Amino acid sequence: MKIVSFNIGMKIDNSKEVARLLKEQDPDIICLQEVIRHLSDSAYHKFQSKAIIDKYLDRTYRYRFFGPQWISRAVYKHGKLHRDYGGLVEQGNYILSKYPIVEATNEHYFKHYSLEIDHTNFENIDHPRSVAIATLKIKGKKLTIFNLHGTYSTRKGDTPRSIAQAKYIVKRAKEFKNPLILIGDFNVTPDTKTMKIINREFDNIMNHFPVTQTLPYFKGKKDNKMIVDYVLTNKKVRAINFQVYRSNISDHLPLIFDFAIKQ
Repeated sequence: MKIVSFNIGMKIDNSKEVARLLKEQDPDIICLQEVIRHLSDSAYHKFQSKAIIDKYLDRTYRYRFFGPQWISRAVYKHGKLHRDYGGLVEQGNYILSKYPIVEATNEHYFKHYSLEIDHTNFENIDHPRSVAIATLKIKGKKLTIFNLHGTYSTRKGDTPRSIAQAKYIVKRAKEFKNPLILIGDFNVTPDTKTMKIINREFDNIMNHFPVTQTLPYFKGKKDNKMIVDYVLTNKKVRAINFQVYRSNISDHLPLIFDFAIKQ
């Protein structure tokens, strides 16, 4: 089986390119971060990513679960308009599957789902964060997916928020006895205490393959040799292949993981 994880970049008008890439890869499961679901028809085109991706992928992925983190019309910094969405929108994590989703929850582990207005001190206070958890039924077996978009830090290092995030994810994931995959943009580098907490309990697939970065050269920025996106599994999932797909569609690179569910 194949799963693709991709932070598609909410500020980028790239939904058609994302959908084309996903269609080309034709994975069994898709996990996206920074997806925007527009609740107002007036929302600008680049903030309608969920609807655009849904239209392009059509009926290939019959089973879908969207976990919103926050809602907003616009955000301000120091009293000045910072980003106008053109209408009411939600940002969240999105799971699409060719197999039935039999259980799903959207669990906020940092703040609650809330109206986002002021981002003046965003680097220190962040916005609400949640993990989308879905259990799929695949040929009589169950597979649980944790789709995560981690708490923000400027240098992608440890913060009290990221440590709490790791402890929450580990505690929650260990409650599942079936095959399990943790995947997404964790927003921290491999050498952090945050990742060490998770690595102690789950197999970090990135350690078994030659991965140097998950952030690309993007729109004039320097090629950022940094890893912040991950795939981890429990012992009931067997890795077959893994690659970081080279692309400049977003400010993150897609992760492509081929795996099997152990008997």
